[in-house]
Amino acid sequence: MATYRALLSLKSSLDDPDSRFRLSALRHLNLSNNVFNRTFPLELSNLTNLRVLDLYNNNLTGVLPVSVAHMTNFRHLHLGGNFSLYITVSLSRFSTHTKKK
Repeated sequence: MATYRALLSLKSSLDDPDSRFRLSALRHLNLSNNVFNRTFPLELSNLTNLRVLDLYNNNLTGVLPVSVAHMTNFRHLHLGGNFSLYITVSLSRFSTHTKKK
């Protein structure tokens, strides 16, 4: 439950313009093994300098947002273990762990 509160806290931080400024330098975010059971958090697209995002084993559902493919600094995206998350955008520029396993 503490992890879910952390995601809510992160969401609140991304919604607040003053907090977004403090997260602008974030380069690596590992939220793996939290089992969020929700859709992909759109707020993560606001982390414009993010290079690595690990969302392994979170039971994410729905469709991966197009905004993720347009994040210019992204290099590695790990989505394994999210069997109900549909990927409809090209992720070919990311490293080999990008595709669902």
